Amino acid sequence: MIRLTPNPSFERTCAKCRVGRSIQTLTHMKSQEDIEIYIEGNETDKIVSFLNKEIGTLSFDSEIDKGHILYTYSDAKILINSGIQYGYISVYLKGLENWKSDIEFARCIVSALEVTVRCDPGSEYPTVSPYSNIFVEISQQGENLVEWG
Repeated sequence: MIRLTPNPSFERTCAKCRVGRSIQTLTHMKSQEDIEIYIEGNETDKIVSFLNKEIGTLSFDSEIDKGHILYTYSDAKILINSGIQYGYISVYLKGLENWKSDIEFARCIVSALEVTVRCDPGSEYPTVSPYSNIFVEISQQGENLVEWG
């Protein structure tokens, strides 16, 4: 693992998360960046409860197959996949404007649920190739770059 210095935007992002955010009606889902994070553990109910509180009540859409559950909120789609290897749950968001990036969403989840989350480093770590298997692991102890997969 590569130890990183604390990111000053971590507290700022999570403070916003605790206050809550209002969801905006989307007119063009294609313009919204998709977000995907991987949460360590298997507590999908805890994740759904958090999302209900943050964005509004999710509607169950369908169980695509065992472990792949699709929810909707307005025009947004939320896919929770508990079948990810290595003991992680994937949370995929499409069409939400509550969080601007994978890392912003991950920091919010870590703050609210006190879990460990992995996600794509994105533009906050420009030296990491988007084609690499390097992820940011975020926990209450801080952020680390880890090789995964």
